[in-house]
Amino acid sequence: MQLPDEAIAAAENGDLSRAIRVVQDQTGLRYESAENAVETYLPEKGNPLVELPPDAIQYLLAGRKARAVLLIQWRFGIERDQAERLAANWRAPSGETADDLARQRLQMVTVAFVLVAALFVLISATIGRA
Repeated sequence: MQLPDEAIAAAENGDLSRAIRVVQDQTGLRYESAENAVETYLPEKGNPLVELPPDAIQYLLAGRKARAVLLIQWRFGIERDQAERLAANWRAPSGETADDLARQRLQMVTVAFVLVAALFVLISATIGRA
């Protein structure tokens, strides 16, 4: 299916909700079909034509994927599953996915917790000797 020019322009500018509405209005397709048509137009699963909001990227870089998904959903006016797909397929400049970054963040928090616990034991032992 060839998308209307207005829908292509909206999709290329990252306005997926507008692109879907234009397809619905100009073709009479139901929401799901219009959504599929727009998503099929966008290359690959990662939708590289869609630029995520900078604050959503900051959340992804910080390993806060759930917060980024909510922000993407709100900014683009799309369904949660679409926002989750965009967040899941986003890649950091280093090539890492949001899930990779979240895993790294969890590992760093775990290491920090272990270090604090070890420091607590060391301080307790030192105080006990005094």
